[in-house]
Amino acid sequence: MKLTAYITILIHLLVLQCSTKQIKILQPEGYFFDESNIFQTEFKKEISDILDNHEKSHGVQIVVHSTNSLNGLSLEEYSLNFANQIKVGQKYLNNGALITIAPNDRKVRIEIGSGLEWIISDNYSKEIVKEMIPFLRIKEYEKGIRLSIEKIISKSSKVSWKIENKTANRFNKNDLYKVFQFKAKFISEELTSEKIENENQNKYHLMFEFKKDDSFRIFTTIHNQYQLEFLKTNDFPLITGRLINLDPLTFQLLDFD
Repeated sequence: MKLTAYITILIHLLVLQCSTKQIKILQPEGYFFDESNIFQTEFKKEISDILDNHEKSHGVQIVVHSTNSLNGLSLEEYSLNFANQIKVGQKYLNNGALITIAPNDRKVRIEIGSGLEWIISDNYSKEIVKEMIPFLRIKEYEKGIRLSIEKIISKSSKVSWKIENKTANRFNKNDLYKVFQFKAKFISEELTSEKIENENQNKYHLMFEFKKDDSFRIFTTIHNQYQLEFLKTNDFPLITGRLINLDPLTFQLLDFD
């Protein structure tokens, strides 16, 4: 779902099934799904303007959600299902972030899309939540949200999210850390031999080839076993990845189709 600051998407209390429970998704106000009504209208407009500008400038979508009930789910289950239902982030990039506050349960969580996980690590998300908690304890929800958004914007704006148009097997040093899209054939799954620098990276990587004897590596994150299984069992999936090394040719997986 594409959110903008001033165009409202008519969802109108669409009831969606989540596990054996139901989540009511209300009509958003800009980038806010404020079920608990804990944010002032002026604040939602101000922050939505900031988030709209960030999405237009950098392609990263950040959404804020407050809920009165977790519907018997854990906060992790609830926020993940909510993020998937409203489809936070850009297609092919999976670079969205959802900040969920459950004031009645005194809980907060930041859900990060698999593409954005390379930039915003688990530990960084935990640090943001830790800094938010003192504000949330005294019901200063707006200060907590402002802090979290500033930190996510700061990190996510440091890299390009534009999908480049280039022949997949003709890369040079000017292409490093840019995003590319291509189809390729799975070859094997291997244990990564070098030191893993990114804390969210899986210790195994996937080998693919554009054509015979023209192979490359794909790194995935530790949270996405589904990605591994899909890529291994589907012929020539459409892969979106960030180029991080030329020798050997290596990409971080952002998303696939």
